[in-house]
Amino acid sequence: MALAADSLQSKGLARILGWGQLDAAQFAQVHRSVVVNLHAISHVTRGANETADIHLKKRDDILPVSRSYLHLFRQM
Repeated sequence: MALAADSLQSKGLARILGWGQLDAAQFAQVHRSVVVNLHAISHVTRGANETADIHLKKRDDILPVSRSYLHLFRQM
């Protein structure tokens, strides 16, 4: 299901994820305001204070992972 960017901004992330509008097998919330496509992750680096950064494939963007969501990447 394709969603317009403006419709994503007007709804809370928890509501979008909870309503099943994003496939939980493909997308994960990794920070209060960040959802990532798991297939777009190149690698994850650990930071200080039990945080991490997600590096994306084919992009220079680096996304933060908060302590609350770090458990999703313990195996990486």
